Amino acid sequence: MLDRESWLPLALRLSLKDGEHRRVNHNCGGGRTLSLSCNGPTLKAHCWRCNDGDSHRIEEPPGVRLKRLADRATADDSLRVQTQGTPEGIRDISQWPTPARLWFARAGLHAGDVGRLGARFVPSSQRVVLPCGPGFWQARAVTPGHQPKYIAPDAPKVYPRWGSADAVTLVEDILSAYKVGRHGEAWCMLGTSLPSALFAEIIKRGCPVNVWLDNDLPPTHTINRGQVAARKIIKQLRGAGVEVRNIVTDVDPKLLHYAQIKGILCPIVSLASGS
Repeated sequence: MLDRESWLPLALRLSLKDGEHRRVNHNCGGGRTLSLSCNGPTLKAHCWRCNDGDSHRIEEPPGVRLKRLADRATADDSLRVQTQGTPEGIRDISQWPTPARLWFARAGLHAGDVGRLGARFVPSSQRVVLPCGPGFWQARAVTPGHQPKYIAPDAPKVYPRWGSADAVTLVEDILSAYKVGRHGEAWCMLGTSLPSALFAEIIKRGCPVNVWLDNDLPPTHTINRGQVAARKIIKQLRGAGVEVRNIVTDVDPKLLHYAQIKGILCPIVSLASGS
């Protein structure tokens, strides 16, 4: 754990506001290698040279907490009404606060992927915004306890797709679609239900389908909602005469390495396409 005396006094002097992030010098050497951020009542530090971090929770008066939560709710409401294009935000991932960078890095993604996805961090609402298509986007909360997890504009949904293959792979979220699309054709449902628009396209195309939803295992989850939803989708597709297979992995598709995705998906795609 990072020595608290090496960063906390500095973070307190900076009086960081909620969602603010700073890169400063650390006593381990030259250069601004120390990343300081404020997320609600919690100050966080990570030194990229030491490859270590620490956090400290400040006692937050009830009035301050209520105001912070109200400000976030107002920022979310302001974000939702932005239906003309994607909201502006910070596109340089090195300037994102630590929770946002860690959420992205946990999926094995880096600065180049930020550009390809068009991702940006919006400080006012403390969310990473991911464009889906014309007039539609999704904003993901990245700090613990920040609800709802996703918000989107009050506009017709656009379902992102990545890659091309003989079989379509249905996934829940944008990052999973992005990664699976490197070795197949992934359609993001933006949830666990098969949208009627995508169902109609599958029927029209007449191609095999792989259903790859999250495997919500205990103790984190009491109900495996991902696989309950997968069974419903499979029944729906098979009832329409579609060749469909279920892919079940211990972790979400976005958390797998590309080599793992290729090893899991490619044999199934080959089988489904009759090769």
